[in-house]
Amino acid sequence: MSTDINECEYGNKPCSQSCINQLGTYQCSCYTGFKLGPDGVSCAACEKPYYGENCENICQCSSHGSCDTVRGCVCDESWTGDNCELDVNECAQPNSCPEGFVCKNKIGSFSCVCPDGYKLDNGACLDINECTDIFSNTTCDRLVEVCINTVGSYSCSCKKGFARNAQSVCEDINECELKVDKCEQICDNKPGSFNCLCQQGFYLSDDRWSCVKVKDPCVGQTLNCSYGCGVDADNVATCYCPRGFQLKGTDLCQGMFKIYLK
Repeated sequence: MSTDINECEYGNKPCSQSCINQLGTYQCSCYTGFKLGPDGVSCAACEKPYYGENCENICQCSSHGSCDTVRGCVCDESWTGDNCELDVNECAQPNSCPEGFVCKNKIGSFSCVCPDGYKLDNGACLDINECTDIFSNTTCDRLVEVCINTVGSYSCSCKKGFARNAQSVCEDINECELKVDKCEQICDNKPGSFNCLCQQGFYLSDDRWSCVKVKDPCVGQTLNCSYGCGVDADNVATCYCPRGFQLKGTDLCQGMFKIYLK
């Protein structure tokens, strides 16, 4: 009876890398990343783009990686997938950007930018005051609205004397019609405001809403003015004339050719 000889008993001989004993013979094989030579015993490293067992696979890394003869495609930092064909969303990773910044994913890359309503200033995102930056505040109607800055944004509020209508447009509040003016006699509505007026024979007091009756400076005086009675700089009652006339005496207005009589 014959006995099998284990040719692989002494290391890997006669193979250059791996040797597998078989009944009456042996078989050589190579490590991953190598290919068995025509002699059946020697191994040669895979030539790119080939890789893997006996160099049977081909690298197709989509220009986003390099070929490793053992592992295949080794993707660049921003790519993944068997063929490096998938973009890595760096923004899905925690702490991709410093605090205060927003991560914006790009194909093959990403960037850290300031949120809307902020601007980059010396490496930090600072709030934009849209109310002082005319290029940022583009929605407030400066004729009827005022801008109110908020952190990261702003809002538009109706000016005093205006209110939003059903269409959300600021329109004038007619204080006179709403009876909120407090005017004692006459209310005169203005865009965004109103004025108090008085009837003839009255004047508006310092409080700007009540009316005071005008005092006739000639009442109780001995003057008998032919045209009108007023007071002089010393607050003394005196007669006065229309244009083109002058006083004759204390109470009679006289022109060049006629006398103005009461």
